[in-house]
Amino acid sequence: MNRQGYVNRIIEDNVEVSLMRHSACSQCGGCAIGRAESKAEVILAINKANAVAGDYVELYLPDSNVATAALIAYGIPLIAMMAGMVIGGQLGFNDGGALIFGLAGLAGSYLLNKFILEPKRLDKIKYQVIAEKIISEENIEGVF
Repeated sequence: MNRQGYVNRIIEDNVEVSLMRHSACSQCGGCAIGRAESKAEVILAINKANAVAGDYVELYLPDSNVATAALIAYGIPLIAMMAGMVIGGQLGFNDGGALIFGLAGLAGSYLLNKFILEPKRLDKIKYQVIAEKIISEENIEGVF
């Protein structure tokens, strides 16, 4: 994932960056960024570019890490919900009871992700966005 953004401020070794919305996004509207009234999204990135407030930077996160994070965020809840429904069915509950077991599995996966897996992910640099290099204003591909 390569995106561009504007550095709002420095926070210790990180930068607060307003992401640039690509011009194609306003035409598509298929995701939250394209549909948002505000044309910018603010994130925190590791400042490897030594950027200062007012710089434009290129942000980087390897695609494989994006896919892994998405699998953790969406795959675990899906599997937990399905497992809960199967367990509920195997215990002899009707569809409504199996659904309750499925929802319990979904809630359990949320708690697992939120309180155990997410703090571990935040400690790992591989899941953090990196402000890789400073770019000139002429090379910006998006609009705010």
